[in-house]
Amino acid sequence: EHMDDRGAGEWLAHARARLRFAGRPGDHRADVPPDALRARLRAEMPGEDFYRQMWRRRIYLGPSARWIEHVWHGPGEAVARMRLPGAGETTPYLLHPGLTDAMFQLLFACLPPGAPTTAFMLVSIDKFAFYGGAQDDQLFCHAILAPSSDLESMLVADVSLRDSAGRLVAEAAGAYFRRADRTVITKTTPAAAIAPTQGAGTGGDEGAALPARAQR
Repeated sequence: EHMDDRGAGEWLAHARARLRFAGRPGDHRADVPPDALRARLRAEMPGEDFYRQMWRRRIYLGPSARWIEHVWHGPGEAVARMRLPGAGETTPYLLHPGLTDAMFQLLFACLPPGAPTTAFMLVSIDKFAFYGGAQDDQLFCHAILAPSSDLESMLVADVSLRDSAGRLVAEAAGAYFRRADRTVITKTTPAAAIAPTQGAGTGGDEGAALPARAQR
């Protein structure tokens, strides 16, 4: 919620949730090593290429929201190696908000070639669980699109965050993303751009650049 900026003195609700203590999963079969998750994914790209694609969708993300370092992907599924945090970056968070955001960013790597270059906004989650774990360890994210997803209107997905041993750190089951109205989410355009790292471009995108100023 936030206070109504029109001076009405009322709180505006944006989301509702029920909270309970989850504990750690009791079934160790839930532990899946990252190598096993990405073994069936044949395509891959560095994080810079991934964020260049996000920029083409007009999703401008600053450094605190860019956690994806490398991606392995295929139609409907993707695995990402997350970058290690900088000194003090995760203090005082149990789960850094930028890292949480990056879990859902990975869904864009699940889209098939030729999918519309549009943006999707998170509208609901059936279950989000945080099981604990050191954010300073190497973490991997796994995202799977449900068959019921519709690229023209709504994506449905399960997303998990795991450590290098495959133990669950966090998971979102039944996450729903609605196709966004681009005019709503792009009220501003970066005034300047910085060139991506040399060699990071692919195909005809060498001229693409990541924004110098971002919304996050």
